[in-house]
Amino acid sequence: MALPVIEAPKYHLTIPSSGQTVEYRPFLVREEKILMIAQETNTQTAMVSALKDIVKSCTFGKLDLYTLTMYDIEYIFLNLRGKSVGETSEISVKCSECEEYVPLTINLTEVEVITKDEQSDTIELTPDVGIKLKAPGLREMERSAKLKNTNNMTEGIMSVIESIYDADSVYEVSNTDPKELETFIDSLSHQQLLLIQEWITNMPRLEHKIEFTCKNGHKNERVLSGLSDFFA
Repeated sequence: MALPVIEAPKYHLTIPSSGQTVEYRPFLVREEKILMIAQETNTQTAMVSALKDIVKSCTFGKLDLYTLTMYDIEYIFLNLRGKSVGETSEISVKCSECEEYVPLTINLTEVEVITKDEQSDTIELTPDVGIKLKAPGLREMERSAKLKNTNNMTEGIMSVIESIYDADSVYEVSNTDPKELETFIDSLSHQQLLLIQEWITNMPRLEHKIEFTCKNGHKNERVLSGLSDFFA
């Protein structure tokens, strides 16, 4: 006699970047194991792989994850986690005055993707050379996780450049050697770098504003941003 099969509940959410509605279910034990192994491995490669596998499984394989932005994937994961483990997360945040850690409870249902003022996806670096930018997706995060000897600032810039163009050609970053791209970034001036960093700052992202007071009476205001901040 076959054992009974437990049906997981199903929910729906709207993907921030496209407005598409997707059906999903909570984590099961197999996804919990994937996440646990990734946390024990404690590498960016393992965490990105776990995120991909869990989101794919819990959305029934109906999404092409490589067409989504990372903020889409993080938003989906946050909702998965809320329905699987609980809609709150316990984190510790350091006071900016006395550096005491303050335990806080975050309501995950209040976390949203915040979109700031619309901005152009191209930046003219010189009269002849420019770049086209996009919010990083899974492919960029996988590539970034594999890079070695690259600092966080360079990785961040590499992850948002879709193509580089001049008067004669368009150079797709997906077909460019990472070392060549790193050399290109290293050749930027300070002002050119600031233009890219400003674009990155204004990208849509998971955000949640919190206010708290430490045990010494210092009042703090902080903006949590990105998936890792909600499980610190």
